[in-house]
Formats: sequence, C-alpha cells, structure tokens
Amino acid sequence: MKNPYKSRSFRARRNSSKLGYVLASVLAFPIYIGWQLSRLVPRWLSGCFGGGFALLTTPFRPILFFVKRWTLTRSWVQLLLASPLLLAMIWIASIIFLTNNRGDEEIFADYQSGVLSSAGAGDYDRADFLAGKLLHKAAFARDERMLFAAMLAAHETENMPRRDMLIKRLTGELQHIETHLWYARQLLATGDSEDDHFLEALQHVLTALKLSDDPAPIRIELAKMCYKSKRSEMAANLLEESTDPDPKTSILLAKLCIANELPQKAYEMVTRVLERIDVENPQKDRYLAERIDVFTVLAETQRQPVGVVESLLEVAAQLESKAILAPDDELIKSQLTQAYMVVGNVLSQQVDEESRRKSLVYFQKSVAVGRVPHVMGALVLEASNLDAHAGLTQQQMRDALVRGEGPAMAHLFLGLDAWKKNLMPEAELHIRLAHALEPNSLTVVEYVVMHIVQLADDDTARPFRMSLDTQPLWRRSLRLLDMVSKLDQEKYEGVLYTKCVILAKMQHWNEVVGLAESFVSEASDDYRLRFLNLLVRAYGESGDLAKAAEYRNQSKAEMSRIRADRSNTERE
Repeated sequence: MKNPYKSRSFRARRNSSKLGYVLASVLAFPIYIGWQLSRLVPRWLSGCFGGGFALLTTPFRPILFFVKRWTLTRSWVQLLLASPLLLAMIWIASIIFLTNNRGDEEIFADYQSGVLSSAGAGDYDRADFLAGKLLHKAAFARDERMLFAAMLAAHETENMPRRDMLIKRLTGELQHIETHLWYARQLLATGDSEDDHFLEALQHVLTALKLSDDPAPIRIELAKMCYKSKRSEMAANLLEESTDPDPKTSILLAKLCIANELPQKAYEMVTRVLERIDVENPQKDRYLAERIDVFTVLAETQRQPVGVVESLLEVAAQLESKAILAPDDELIKSQLTQAYMVVGNVLSQQVDEESRRKSLVYFQKSVAVGRVPHVMGALVLEASNLDAHAGLTQQQMRDALVRGEGPAMAHLFLGLDAWKKNLMPEAELHIRLAHALEPNSLTVVEYVVMHIVQLADDDTARPFRMSLDTQPLWRRSLRLLDMVSKLDQEKYEGVLYTKCVILAKMQHWNEVVGLAESFVSEASDDYRLRFLNLLVRAYGESGDLAKAAEYRNQSKAEMSRIRADRSNTERE
C-alpha cells in the first residue's frame, strides 16, 4: 500500500481543476489513514494481506480506473453552475415517474380524506367542492363512505342533480344500507304518511333490512316509522318478530298495542318490563327513562292510577336529586318534565275534585322545569274542556286559585275558557297573570294553538266550537297567538312565523305573503331563512314563479352566508 498523496495521478490532478484537486484530497484521506496503519504491520504479514486484498479487488479495478479517469476529465466548475438545472430535471423526472406508477387512490387520497373530514365537521361547501374532483375517477366509483359523504354534502348545499345521482348509485348499484335508511327518513320528512312517499320509504327500509347482518336495529327503526305514520298494526307485527327484545323495544310494542286498542296486552307487556328492570336494578336508581315510559303506558291503559302516580312521583324525586347536582342536564330535565306531565294527566282524568285540582300543580311543575314538550298543548286542551266528565270545571279552577294549587295553570285554563266565550279582555287578563306566575305559560298557549290547528275539525276540540262566533276554530285560535306576542315582545318573531305556518297549512297563501314579506328584511339570522323558504313556497303555490325564483335565490345566498359564518366560527 502506498501513500495516495504521493501517487502520480494525485500530482497530475494538482495541475488541473482546483475543485477536483480539493475533492480528491478529501476522498484520499481515508486511504492515507489506511496507509499509515499498514506501516505498523510487519512486512511479511502485510505482504500476505496485501496479496489477498489485491486478489479480491481485481474485479473492481477497471471500475475504479474508469471513475478516476472520469473525474480527471470533468469540468467541475461548470457542473457546479449547472447543478440547479440538473436537480430540477431530476425532480421533474421523479414526479413523472411517480405519476405514471401511482394509482388515483394514492394521488387523490388527500381529497378523499378532505371530503370525509369536511362532511363530518359540517363544512358541506368544501366537501361538495372536493367531491367534484373525485366522482369521475374510477378508483372511487365504489368507495361507499366517500360517496355517502358526498351525497350528504350535495343535499346540504342543495346540489340536487348530484345528490340524486349519488342516491341512485348508492341505492342501486352499490346497495349501501345507510343510504337506504337516510333516504327513507328524508321521504318521510318531506311527505305525508298517506301518500306514495311512505310506500317508497318502506321499500328502502325493507331493502336495508335484507342487506344488513344485524337486522334488529333496522327492524326497530322500521317499526317506529310505521308507528309515526299511524300504521300501528304493521309496526306491531315487525316488533313481535324480535327475539328477547330489550326494555325499550318492549315498551314501544306496548304503545303499539295501545294504538291498536289492545290495553290488556299492553298492560301485560309493561308489567313484564317493570319486573325485569326491578330484578336487574332493585335499588331503582337506574332505568329511570324506561320506568317513566312504563308508567306512561300504564296510565294509558287506565289501570292502577294511584300506583302510577305514586311510582312516577318516586322517579321524579330521584330526578330532582340528580337535577341539583346537574342543573343544566337536558336529559334529566326532559325526563322530569315527562314524569310531572303524566302525573298531571292521570290526575286530571280522575272523578274526584281534589285529584283534578292537584293536576294543575303537576302541570305547572312540568312547565316550570324548562323546555315545554309539544304534547303539553294537547293535554292542556283536553284537561280544560270545561266538561265535568272530561276535564276541570270552572269552579275547580277557581278553587285551585284560592288554595294556591297550580295558580299559573289555573289562570291559563280560565283564560282559555274566556277565549272560548269570545271574552278577549278577560282571556288576556288571565293569560297575563299566568305569564307573570310562570313565563313558560305562553309557550303552552302556542302549543295549544298548534294542536287546535292540527285537529281542526276533530271531535277533541268540539267543546271549544260551542260559540256564537262563526269563524273557523283555527282562525279564532290566531287571536291567542296575537295575545302571546303582545304579552312577550321577545316572542314576536317566533309567533309570527308560527302564524305564517298555520296560514300556509290552511293554504291562505296571500296572507302568508303579506305577513312574511313585510317582516323578512327585519328577521334575525335564526328566522330569516325560514321566512324566505315560506315565501318561496307561497309564491310557488300562488303561481308567481318569477317571485318564487327570486326568493329562492335569496334563500340560497342566506344559506351560504350562514354556512360561511359557521365555518369561520369553528375555525376560530
């Protein structure tokens, strides 16, 4: 082994390129270290190793010679100046290579994840934009998750051609279960239960039922759909196919039995459910929601009213204790409201005066908890029928006022009585006092009006039609809404919208236009879009398609603005 710095090739390099000489000096340093170490080894031993090393490196000598000659003949300064261009060419070549050798799934993976994450976060505009770049790619033609998210985004952004195309693909070619169920819910939300929408929705749910590996939850959803569509017998048949149903399913089946006029069967079912949950939880501190539902069904079977009331009051006491620890828990509030409401309803149906008076106490407690359920309107309307056999009498209401038993509800019932007799000043006085004692009383009045409109010519509202006033009942009920907005100005906007909805239900489109158009420019963000959609429908039903299109464009612009504001808020 020789000193590399003394070699003839190294000396020749000194007279050529300076950059090459520096590079060769650096590369030769390890060889120089090896040469120094070899001097420490005895000559006879180094000769053996040297001969062996020379033999082993024989195949590589031509390559080494070529590298040496190549480096000696390069113009390193020019190569240094050209290096940016060489790197750019290498970068472009690598991109072309990767593009030609990667599939669309890898190239557009970021778009796919963007569609899913944006749809999950509620940014449907961005999800719809990104989906547009993927839908024509064959690699994503069967990606059910991405297509479902794209369909939801198209629905929310009102891109109906794309939405309908995706629904057709997902429910036809791909047979996606979630899409079948989602589309069924949409059909039921946009149509009446008696028209073809129900049959089409039913077909989609049945298809999902056949495709699913776990049909039990879908069967329960189908039963609920039938129950809401007033097809109780069909719903009951579906649930009876369930093996070992859980308490919620059994309670739903019991409700269906009530609807099918089978109170004895409903009673037996909920009794078994009660026994089951008592065995699983003897302390009775769990299954509170199920217990409330059980006692609600028992109340509807009109059996053991005293036991139902006592049991519900025990549940209510437990919920009151929980509410102290979690005052903002909406689930506890909802359950407590239902418990007190059912107690009030059971007591109002008893024949003794004391029970009927006490019903006002529990109706008021139910209203005072917080959010008033819509069904409260129906219960109050039924309990205030002013018939000694069907509801509270006027004397019982006045006695309740004297005794201080539910005074807010007593004033509310007396106000409805005065309204029925067309004594509007007296009605306003009582409802004003009810509002002063319990602010949520006005919400009950709104729900009473909505229930009257829903019933329209039903026998349930017959006692209220016994009046010399020749106006339809629903028209007269609008006076109550005017009274609500007068007593609480903060409710004006919501009451006006409810009024427009009622007029739309009765197809008085000119009145809808008159009310909504005069207020839409002043409406808050919460209601402006609703008023615009009402105007679109009103003008469309009236045949003024130009005006309907104008308000439809305003509605789309308002929806885009709301989504943009929501996205900005989430980013902040």
